[in-house]
Amino acid sequence: MSLKDDFIKEASKLKTLEIQTIVGEFDINAGKVAFQKNYKKPDAIYSEIDLLTGDIRTGMTAKFLEEPFEKLREYHALREQQAHDIMERNIGVLQKVFALLKEVNDEGEEKPA
Repeated sequence: MSLKDDFIKEASKLKTLEIQTIVGEFDINAGKVAFQKNYKKPDAIYSEIDLLTGDIRTGMTAKFLEEPFEKLREYHALREQQAHDIMERNIGVLQKVFALLKEVNDEGEEKPA
């Protein structure tokens, strides 16, 4: 498998960005939130950003609509914006990497005389 093929394969896994703001007891293992046993699910705001379409889905427990949790709701919205900004920068970097891979690939191909 070529470097280009590896790049395309790995890039296709980067479709969804998750943003979570959680109030309560939880552990993060291997990038996933695990709620502690014998504890009710904590209050949370959860957003998913589809990196291909730009669609954002956000859900939250009702507690975030009330004081004092509205500040955390604002924080979560800020994190969504920061994630969007990071995503745009990363896309720029990926475009440069892909262009470099294409250039290297084109140089490796034989040119007709």
